[in-house]
Amino acid sequence: MTKDNVNTLTYDAENGLVKYMGSSATYTYAYDGNGLRVEKTPPAGSATAYIFSGSKVIAEYTAGAAAGSPSTEYIYSGAQLVATISGSTTTYQHPDQLSARVSTDVNGNPVRTFGHYPFGEVWYETGTTSKWKFTSYERDAEGNDYALARIYANRQGRFLSPDPLTGSLSNPQSLNRYGYSQNDPMNLRDPSGLVTVWGGCYETEGPVVCLGFDGGGSGTPDRLLLSIGDPSGGIPLQNLIPTNGPPPPPGYEQCVMEALQEVIATAEGTAGGMNDGYGRLVYGTVYSAPHPFHWLQGQTGTPANPIDLDPASLSGHPGIQVRWNPKYPTSSAFGRYQITVGTAAAFGITDFSPRGQDAGTETMMQSLGMVAPAMQGNLALSLARGNTTWASLPGASAAGQHSISMATAQSIFNNALANLPDCQ
Repeated sequence: MTKDNVNTLTYDAENGLVKYMGSSATYTYAYDGNGLRVEKTPPAGSATAYIFSGSKVIAEYTAGAAAGSPSTEYIYSGAQLVATISGSTTTYQHPDQLSARVSTDVNGNPVRTFGHYPFGEVWYETGTTSKWKFTSYERDAEGNDYALARIYANRQGRFLSPDPLTGSLSNPQSLNRYGYSQNDPMNLRDPSGLVTVWGGCYETEGPVVCLGFDGGGSGTPDRLLLSIGDPSGGIPLQNLIPTNGPPPPPGYEQCVMEALQEVIATAEGTAGGMNDGYGRLVYGTVYSAPHPFHWLQGQTGTPANPIDLDPASLSGHPGIQVRWNPKYPTSSAFGRYQITVGTAAAFGITDFSPRGQDAGTETMMQSLGMVAPAMQGNLALSLARGNTTWASLPGASAAGQHSISMATAQSIFNNALANLPDCQ
């Protein structure tokens, strides 16, 4: 959207909002090479500069301030904001599965309570107001939410620019590239403006019921949970579902995740390549490459002659942009599972060693809800939940990209189950 009856919005070439002109005020924004908003300039006063770690802002500075004088600092536990420090004041945040509902001071006294409607409009807010209102988005003074990949208009329940990821014909709601969480905010959320994930709480005639994922090794989710009464706890959902056979053997979940990874890598065309594809750039001509990869500028990678980096030498995502089709924007897809800069930021993936890529993809598959149906034998549903992220999977509708058939995917999956060491 570029204009309504009151406001005019201007975007850059990568669909980042760079100017918001309202009826009485104009705001401008600047972005870094990863597409993160690093500066916001109000109509009067000094600009605010943002310092990020991955996809999370960890400090804010008034323009021109000394490095040791941030205006606000942010403390996280994993991906969850738990405290803010402004000057000598520390405030603790107490979230549910979606947003911070209560803020307290260092003595545990409430200083703010907050509630919102399903699509993020304010229901009530008491005490000290906060710009962190809906999910992990920052609400700007002009009323919109900064959602990393895009800007979200909570009053309209939609994003202001289209999702850079195309939808899937197997999930018609995903074809609306402006909608928030497939128009199902009670069950789904979108922490990055890019990828919808599952998990939420529900009111019943009795206690509150919550569905979500719990944390596994290194903070990655590894089980689907049903929590009754206390959203902070939970028991494995599969323990509550009657089955006709014995429970899966120990290690079966890991086996299934590795088999799904084989399907993804084969579909993306990286499996079996140099370093098993962990250093593979998306095919096409390198459009821009930051140091120390600047020497790749202008080189072209093809299936017959790919461009491979040494994954052991990487400190993070290489951030190389490749023009894979002149009709479409550049892509930063990289590695065995072709993870883009935006997707890495959305899921907090910073380690791009082979082990890090595997762990990051496991996090993605769990968050997308792919693992549970695959464990139950429903590979079609599993891949349908992943094909808006990996357009090479069956049923994807991304223009210009080839996707494998369901029969091929099933064959790869079955072969992996029969031969992977963790499946024996």
